[in-house]
Amino acid sequence: MNANLQRPASSGVCSPTATIDYCLNSNLWNVALEVIRGASEMRVRVGMRRYMSAISAFGKGKQWQLVLTLLGDVMEAEEPPDVVCYSAGISACGRSSQWQAAVSLLRYVREATLEPNVIYNAGMSACEAGGQWQWSLALLSEMREAHLEPDVISRSAGASACVKGGQWQRALSLLFGMQEAKFEQNVISYSVGISACEEGGQWQRALSLLGDMRGATLEPNVIFSFSAGLSACEKGGQWQHALSLLGEISKGAIKLDAIIYSACVSACEQAGQWQHASVLLCDLYAANLEMDVFVLNAAVRAYDNGLQWIRALSLLREAQESKIELDTILLQCWDQRVREILAVATCAVITLRSGECGAERGPHRL
Repeated sequence: MNANLQRPASSGVCSPTATIDYCLNSNLWNVALEVIRGASEMRVRVGMRRYMSAISAFGKGKQWQLVLTLLGDVMEAEEPPDVVCYSAGISACGRSSQWQAAVSLLRYVREATLEPNVIYNAGMSACEAGGQWQWSLALLSEMREAHLEPDVISRSAGASACVKGGQWQRALSLLFGMQEAKFEQNVISYSVGISACEEGGQWQRALSLLGDMRGATLEPNVIFSFSAGLSACEKGGQWQHALSLLGEISKGAIKLDAIIYSACVSACEQAGQWQHASVLLCDLYAANLEMDVFVLNAAVRAYDNGLQWIRALSLLREAQESKIELDTILLQCWDQRVREILAVATCAVITLRSGECGAERGPHRL
């Protein structure tokens, strides 16, 4: 055991509950499980709260086998597990990408709980984490067959699974169904919709959803909502809209990052707007943000398309000095580009010198 770990303070023998807490905080998963099981065998009451803490800790540590083992013990305990305990177990399986185990657990416990919606939501979130959009939609269908009304969490999880599975049309269909059913949407559901628009290149719809969020007095999330909206504009070649959206973000108390700038620089690059890309680079430096490889690639391409080779080479040299890991393909392309530029320059010099020599010889021939 690591000697640097802080042991529970006690003048005598530690209680089982204190030992369990210590093991969970120290990521000693197997030891924690053995202490819990030993306490149960000695008829020492562990309590549902500590079971929940253990399941949550195992889930965060992606110890899904321990989660299922502990849930099995809880089911045999005198105090039966509640819906929160079951959903925590399903969510823990989802975080470990064990969506099959999550679905199996869901189907085992769905008849035993008074709040099946919570269980189904946890199951769909697990399928989303595992990229199983078909299973997520199947669980939505099961809910309807069981006369359960999917809520905003259920539909958002199903839509997000569809986005991750490349099924952006299905995702938008689910979200538009929420609007027709008059569901009160939240930031997550709107952000999923904007991400679906990004995947499908539907930049108009993405901006429309951002507008709907403001109309619903919801603050768009910079990581999901704004980034997806900017990316949709980038893919649609809408550099003006991308810059407008960036200006709107800058007005709020939102901290910009290199990902935001990367999307805008890329949008300018695709539209041949190297001047705007250059201004964005200056803004990035002014905001004390470090240029990453994505911003670098987009900016170099923008300069290249604008025949601004000196700027591009200067930026590449700066990136090397900053020890940015350069893209191999980009370097190969620019190695060839430099050779082409040197060849053209050499031909131009030879032509000029030939012209000068011809001009000098001309009078002597007369």
